[in-house]
Amino acid sequence: IVKNNSQINGYSILYNTTNSSNTNSGAVIIYGGTAIKKNIHIGGNINVDDNAILYKNLTVNGNTIINNTTINGITVLNNSTNSTNSDTGCLIINGGTSIKKNMYIGKNLNVMNNTTIEGIVHINNINDTINNNTGALIINGGVSIGKNTNIYGKLYVDNTSEATSLDA
Repeated sequence: IVKNNSQINGYSILYNTTNSSNTNSGAVIIYGGTAIKKNIHIGGNINVDDNAILYKNLTVNGNTIINNTTINGITVLNNSTNSTNSDTGCLIINGGTSIKKNMYIGKNLNVMNNTTIEGIVHINNINDTINNNTGALIINGGVSIGKNTNIYGKLYVDNTSEATSLDA
């Protein structure tokens, strides 16, 4: 038992191999804070019972499982894997996603199921149409429009046209 300060100028080896399962077990139990001025290598799991605060970078080599995470700063993913379906890409999200502010997409947006938009859709592309495969908006299926339609250019109809008044 050392009751006052202790200094060790060489290295120390503790041969006790008692594993730690909580803050009160293990080969070394320290009741006060611990300052380590150089690298630390841990051969087993790290369990933290309170907040972990890092003042520099965290590098993880291997898979990372994070539950219930809040990120307060900008997050950059440097992996440039392209997405070709819902199971590929740099970031794959298996649950729903909520985005509360603007989102910018630098390349194509592919939606594999129904889409509901509750605001005005403005398409800034000004490409003119010369056939059914050109223009700013190309729709391969039928179109149902529930209100008035304004066309400020020519209307081309490539097949039979039929008009019916629904006014009663």
